[in-house]
Amino acid sequence: MAGVRKNLTATLYSTVSSVGGQFLLVPVYLHFWGAERYGWGLVLYAIPAWFTFLDAGLSNSLGNPLTIAYHRRELRQAQQMLNAVWKYQTLGLVLGFVLFTVAILFLPMRRWLALESMGAVEFATASLVLCIYTALSLQLGVFTAIFRAAGRFDQ
Repeated sequence: MAGVRKNLTATLYSTVSSVGGQFLLVPVYLHFWGAERYGWGLVLYAIPAWFTFLDAGLSNSLGNPLTIAYHRRELRQAQQMLNAVWKYQTLGLVLGFVLFTVAILFLPMRRWLALESMGAVEFATASLVLCIYTALSLQLGVFTAIFRAAGRFDQ
């Protein structure tokens, strides 16, 4: 029961700090960046949302079967599941990244996203950083499944 309380407390803290942080940060961003640059950030932040679809929820659904296999001492099967998810994620992210890079280079992405006033280099750099951020976030889902399988999730 202590583990459930710890997880509930951590989830509640995460939610409150995330929402509270947004309420505090929006006025700061508007003050220092202005409405146009803040709007750019909101539009660009849609890029990670697109990349998260490449995972198709696979890293989140890995947790239960990995935990079952680990506790049944079916370590070979657990390793195979982990490798399959890791390979699928890597393949999906690489293909998505290549397609997105081609789109940035050859399609009028800035015009479609209404970011013509943003420089091409600035747009490409911000997009690249957001793609890397998304890749790391998706990998975090796999690591979470590993901690959960080992019974160390609340730590």
